[in-house]
Amino acid sequence: MKTLRCLCLLACAGLVARPAPAQDVQFLMVKPGDPSATETMAKDFLDDMAAYLSSRVDAFSGRTVGGLISNRTSSAAEIIGSRRPAIVFCPASFYLGYLRTLGRATPVAELHRFGAVAEQYVLVSSSNGPASLEEALKGHIIATADFDEAYLDRVVFPAGASRSGPLPIAASENVSDDVFLLLEGDPASGSTSLLLDTELRSLFESDDLVWPELRVVWESAALPRDLVVAIGADWDEQELTDLEAALRDMPDIAEGSRILELMSSDGFVSVDRNRLERATELYDR
Repeated sequence: MKTLRCLCLLACAGLVARPAPAQDVQFLMVKPGDPSATETMAKDFLDDMAAYLSSRVDAFSGRTVGGLISNRTSSAAEIIGSRRPAIVFCPASFYLGYLRTLGRATPVAELHRFGAVAEQYVLVSSSNGPASLEEALKGHIIATADFDEAYLDRVVFPAGASRSGPLPIAASENVSDDVFLLLEGDPASGSTSLLLDTELRSLFESDDLVWPELRVVWESAALPRDLVVAIGADWDEQELTDLEAALRDMPDIAEGSRILELMSSDGFVSVDRNRLERATELYDR
């Protein structure tokens, strides 16, 4: 009775250890240069993905999952510093240029979209714009989404491409708008060519009025697709395996299939380690 009375007194004083409340966990989607990649416009998608991860990822069991999104790498870095998401969906450039500096950042899966199994950049200009990569790199401005310039310089563009001065890249707030400015010959755009990723190329190739008016100047080698990266040392090997399995199972699960359809994706696959290692070697050279 004395022991019970002591426990009651301690509990009243708030000194008895209680189970820690479930901690919130978040994921971040990084979509550089995509004007629709905002928490307002992507709310339904983020909620659906959060619900899927909450129900399918063992490491998140009993925890509330929330989704974050950013269309600029600078703001994505700020979000990671302040909100500390456990998972980041991002271009390989963001992984190589930033996530690796955080400590443990483990690529778990790749996201295939628009039927593409590799990322491949394409340089396009108008009919009176630069006719070659070398010409575009000398005295012209190339507009592109907000990618890591070091990634473009070391990984995307070939090492032997000559140019005069620094890489003439300008980050674009909206590449889609820049395409139309380019075709209109608007000098205010400041750029004479555009560097499109696989997603943007697919978008414009489907437009019979736009794509025939653009001139394909150059195409990059096959590079890593968007990655899913687990952040932090709390992930053990089994949890990483379970996370990959949950992502790869999405096409076979109704709610997962619906999310993939919103992403124009066939699904997540294992990371192409050889391709990522080659890109890493180029980035670190």
